[in-house]
Amino acid sequence: MKISLIICTRNRIQLLKTCLQSIPQSSIDFHEVVVIDQSSDTANTEELLPIINNLRYIPTETQGLSWARNLGIKVSTGDIIAFTDDDCIMTDGWAEAIIKEFQRDPHIMAVYGRVLPFFNGLQPRKMLAIQLNNQHQEYKKLVNPWKFQSGNNMALRREVFAEIGYFDELLGPGAELRNCDDADMAYRLLRHGLRVVYTPKAIIYHRQWRGDGEAWRVEQDYHIGAGALFIKHLRYGDAYVFRLILERLIYRGIGNIILGILSCNKYKLRKGYYSLFVVKGMWQGLRKPLSSMDRIFITPN
Repeated sequence: MKISLIICTRNRIQLLKTCLQSIPQSSIDFHEVVVIDQSSDTANTEELLPIINNLRYIPTETQGLSWARNLGIKVSTGDIIAFTDDDCIMTDGWAEAIIKEFQRDPHIMAVYGRVLPFFNGLQPRKMLAIQLNNQHQEYKKLVNPWKFQSGNNMALRREVFAEIGYFDELLGPGAELRNCDDADMAYRLLRHGLRVVYTPKAIIYHRQWRGDGEAWRVEQDYHIGAGALFIKHLRYGDAYVFRLILERLIYRGIGNIILGILSCNKYKLRKGYYSLFVVKGMWQGLRKPLSSMDRIFITPN
């Protein structure tokens, strides 16, 4: 079983260097490590290539994380396509934990792992892209994808993309609809009835390098992307999405605002306020054309 690890990067050379240096800690070598570089200046990135022997470096002038992920899928050659981000640190045993899940059952199509925060001097109150669940779980029916997924720690069988399509290129950081290409992929996996596993043994650390101000801006993008995700699937006639919309608006949005006011808690108040940006994402997604298949937005030429 061959694993291709895809890392997409843009203008974050020091973070990427730390990420690449953490990869040899794994006791199982990857079949290949594919770096998709969307940086404005790729000269410095090329200096990092000797860090890993089997590294494939693909510079591109395009923008958008989902676009880069799709390019990585197409140029990679492994049976398992794994993803992490350039601001993450891998741990020893990660590859073994992922492979173990795929080997124990050929019907498991995707494996997600645990994401813990890593602090390097900066300790913002608002943490991003973490998954603290410590229970091994298997999903065979629709659930909220944020219960288990984080795009910086996921691995899928190659045949998944032939069955349900690639990442939606209008979603995700750098794309018009801001974020949630990873959550969209997780939801589409479940919607197609594919088996998904979450294992807390596959651990990756996510560097919390943003200050609170920038972290809240990214939080806003998360909710805009979630709104676009919701309205897209709703337009395909997916009634389950109503539950996700209500949870986002009432529990995370209005609920946190009320609790924040009653307890004079500015953090909860702010968290609730940003959750309401899901409405903006729904409005933006409502105006985008849909593909007749694969549950994705049509990307302009």
